[in-house]
Amino acid sequence: MSVLFYGLFLIIVAFLTQISIWKIHLPQNHTKVLLQIFLGTLIVGILIFLRFRTYITFFGITPPATVYEYLQLIFLFFSLTMAYITTYSALEVDSPSLVMVMKIAKAGSNGLRKESFEREMNDDILVVPRIRDLITGGMASIDEGRYRLTPKGVLVSRIFIAYRKLMNRDGKGG
Repeated sequence: MSVLFYGLFLIIVAFLTQISIWKIHLPQNHTKVLLQIFLGTLIVGILIFLRFRTYITFFGITPPATVYEYLQLIFLFFSLTMAYITTYSALEVDSPSLVMVMKIAKAGSNGLRKESFEREMNDDILVVPRIRDLITGGMASIDEGRYRLTPKGVLVSRIFIAYRKLMNRDGKGG
């Protein structure tokens, strides 16, 4: 019980730290800063638990006591951190479909003229921001006027390609 309680406690502390930092200044490389915040929270939390273990009790639950419990706490924390960072990156930018739906919804009950929609929903709105995010995130670079995947981008693309093959989705969509 202590592993779950204190693991979740550390995740909440890291999340609140992230919110505080984001309110002060939105970093350029979100993923890198999130990893730093969460890893820093884990290290500081474990050091505090080890040093002040006898003084810490919440709801009658004391911090982990054995090396095995700390390994479990680290595994839980990293699992939740990776799940959060993956989810955060997906929610960080509006998807092209969401941008389109929001544009149509903003038009209200009168609807949006097809010509206006097609004129406004261009590559500057739907594609360019995502390319900028790839470059900022270190997944791609511009070299001699060409976009190229970085080693990090190649690794991520291989993961998605493998997943699509596993799901038998070699074509478009899905």
